[in-house]
Amino acid sequence: MKNNFIDFYLKGRVSLEEIDDWIDDWHESDLNEELHEYLGMTLHEYELFMYSPDILPLIILSYKEE
Repeated sequence: MKNNFIDFYLKGRVSLEEIDDWIDDWHESDLNEELHEYLGMTLHEYELFMYSPDILPLIILSYKEE
Protein backbone atom coordinates (compact mmCIF):
# COMPACT_ATOMS: atom_id res chain seq x y z
CA MET A 1 0.00 0.00 0.00
CA LYS A 2 1.34 3.38 -0.98
CA ASN A 3 1.80 5.98 1.74
CA ASN A 4 -0.47 8.88 0.91
CA PHE A 5 -2.73 11.14 2.94
CA ILE A 6 -5.71 8.79 2.92
CA ASP A 7 -3.56 5.80 3.88
CA PHE A 8 -1.97 7.76 6.71
CA TYR A 9 -5.39 8.94 7.92
CA LEU A 10 -6.77 5.40 7.91
CA LYS A 11 -3.74 4.29 9.95
CA GLY A 12 -4.41 7.10 12.46
CA ARG A 13 -1.17 8.91 11.63
CA VAL A 14 -2.71 12.23 10.50
CA SER A 15 -5.88 14.22 11.14
CA LEU A 16 -8.26 15.58 8.51
CA GLU A 17 -7.01 19.09 9.20
CA GLU A 18 -3.50 18.11 8.08
CA ILE A 19 -4.54 17.77 4.45
CA ASP A 20 -3.62 21.43 3.88
CA ASP A 21 -0.07 20.67 5.04
CA TRP A 22 0.10 17.74 2.60
CA ILE A 23 -1.07 20.00 -0.22
CA ASP A 24 1.55 22.61 0.71
CA ASP A 25 4.25 19.91 0.84
CA TRP A 26 3.28 18.70 -2.62
CA HIS A 27 3.48 22.24 -4.03
CA GLU A 28 6.96 22.62 -2.56
CA SER A 29 8.18 19.26 -3.85
CA ASP A 30 9.39 18.11 -7.24
CA LEU A 31 7.38 14.88 -7.24
CA ASN A 32 6.34 13.35 -10.54
CA GLU A 33 2.86 12.43 -9.35
CA GLU A 34 -0.31 14.45 -9.55
CA LEU A 35 -1.65 16.06 -6.38
CA HIS A 36 -4.72 13.84 -6.27
CA GLU A 37 -2.44 10.77 -6.41
CA TYR A 38 -0.23 12.17 -3.65
CA LEU A 39 -3.33 12.54 -1.49
CA GLY A 40 -4.59 9.07 -2.41
CA MET A 41 -7.67 10.21 -4.31
CA THR A 42 -8.97 9.67 -7.78
CA LEU A 43 -9.13 12.75 -9.95
CA HIS A 44 -12.91 12.81 -9.56
CA GLU A 45 -12.66 12.63 -5.75
CA TYR A 46 -10.13 15.45 -5.76
CA GLU A 47 -12.37 17.60 -7.94
CA LEU A 48 -15.25 17.02 -5.51
CA PHE A 49 -12.96 17.90 -2.59
CA MET A 50 -11.84 21.14 -4.29
CA TYR A 51 -15.45 22.09 -4.95
CA SER A 52 -16.61 21.19 -1.44
CA PRO A 53 -13.87 20.45 1.14
CA ASP A 54 -16.50 19.25 3.62
CA ILE A 55 -16.83 16.09 1.53
CA LEU A 56 -13.41 14.81 2.65
CA PRO A 57 -14.80 12.59 5.44
CA LEU A 58 -17.14 10.92 2.92
CA ILE A 59 -14.30 10.33 0.47
CA ILE A 60 -12.25 8.70 3.23
CA LEU A 61 -15.25 6.68 4.40
CA SER A 62 -15.44 5.11 0.95
CA TYR A 63 -11.90 3.79 1.46
CA LYS A 64 -12.72 2.36 4.87
CA GLU A 65 -15.45 0.26 3.33
CA GLU A 66 -13.29 -1.23 0.56
